[in-house]
Amino acid sequence: MCNCLNETLVEITERITDTLSSDADKSTLNVEYQNQFLRFDGKENNVMIGVSFDYYKIKKDTTRAKNKTKGNVNLAMSYCPFCGDKYP
Repeated sequence: MCNCLNETLVEITERITDTLSSDADKSTLNVEYQNQFLRFDGKENNVMIGVSFDYYKIKKDTTRAKNKTKGNVNLAMSYCPFCGDKYP
């Protein structure tokens, strides 16, 4: 399995560290993927793509509701988004 996700996170961390102001405590910097999870199915990819959506419901009188209904779903990747290798 490739190590692209970890290598990319290291590179992102280095770039963020370079852009921090001089008064920042760089030892406290924490950079991680937002949609990371623990897998119990034996697969090793642990980052999901988050997709958010919103829409208006239609009320019984056929007018549109005032507030939006919001939600999100996460997609597990079968292939590495960087190199294209298939995850085991």
